[in-house]
Amino acid sequence: MPYVFLYDKNKAVSVANAFYVLKGYAEGYKPGDETALLADFQTKAKAWRALAVKPALSEDVEKCRVMAEDALRNKNFEKAVQYYEKGLAIEPLWPQGQFNAALLEGELHAYRMAAFHMKRYLLLVPDAPNARAAQERIWLWEEKAKEEQGK
Repeated sequence: MPYVFLYDKNKAVSVANAFYVLKGYAEGYKPGDETALLADFQTKAKAWRALAVKPALSEDVEKCRVMAEDALRNKNFEKAVQYYEKGLAIEPLWPQGQFNAALLEGELHAYRMAAFHMKRYLLLVPDAPNARAAQERIWLWEEKAKEEQGK
């Protein structure tokens, strides 16, 4: 008898969230570390903002960007976020990468990671035209993360 795959969105979201938690642990991240990680990042972001000319992205990060954008065009959001994460591992001071990773993590219901990336984006470009909308997304994602944690 052939296998029948029944798609259950809630289960798929739970699996995706578990994947991101495991990925975070593999990278040394533990829930609750956000404050310390953001404090360290804030120092680096302040120095980056002070630069008169921002350094260009490396070829490796550009490749990640291109691959992420291709995955987005093909509506493969999981692959796209993987490429953004790979690029951010190389260059965390990449505002557009932080922003795009945040949006994708939010779409994938990885709300803690979405809020974390958006906070980093705002540390890099606090005066961005979309700063208020970005902050509002953080509030929504943090609340959704609490709701999911309570389930």
